[in-house]
Amino acid sequence: MPELVEKETCFINRRTARLLVIIVVYIMFLVVGAIIFCAIEGPQERQTGQRLRDFRAGFLEKNTCVEEEELEELILEIVYATHRGVAVQRNVTGPPNWSFAPAFFFAGTTITTIGYGHVRPLSDGGKVFCLVYCTIGIPLSLLLFGMLVSRMNTVSYRGLDMLHRRFGGKADPGTMRMVHFVILASVCCTMVIFLPAMIFLPSRG
Repeated sequence: MPELVEKETCFINRRTARLLVIIVVYIMFLVVGAIIFCAIEGPQERQTGQRLRDFRAGFLEKNTCVEEEELEELILEIVYATHRGVAVQRNVTGPPNWSFAPAFFFAGTTITTIGYGHVRPLSDGGKVFCLVYCTIGIPLSLLLFGMLVSRMNTVSYRGLDMLHRRFGGKADPGTMRMVHFVILASVCCTMVIFLPAMIFLPSRG
């Protein structure tokens, strides 16, 4: 019996080690992808921003009756509408789309197939790299998610076993499974729905 427990512990430790390795590789894959996206798309974005700034300066020079504050207000209104799918416009005073943080976010939403947001590669090199990156990244995401689900199943079974050991003599197995399901559903709803909702809730000041 002790040998069986030792083998099971060793197996769990190996699974944990493999999971940690996959997590590290996954994070490094995201970091490398973000750096490459920055390197490919950043110059083109800066070039586009400079062209728009030059156009804005020329527009104000030719149309002296238009105040810079009024033009900025117009641009902000256009951007507000653009974010709601009404028009296509870029606020030249805004932060770049292809700095590291947005590129990292884009890499994550791409290989997890979420596809959130309106940022996308504009250069031919960026589009080709995105295809290759997704070809490798999506299977890596599936591998990571599969290993995480396996670990969560192990934790779930341990919780069910704990309930049986503590209350097995006082309740039937069907009741134990129902209690176990309610606990899991509550934890999942809290972690996936309520907690993110609280994080994304705008602060009121």
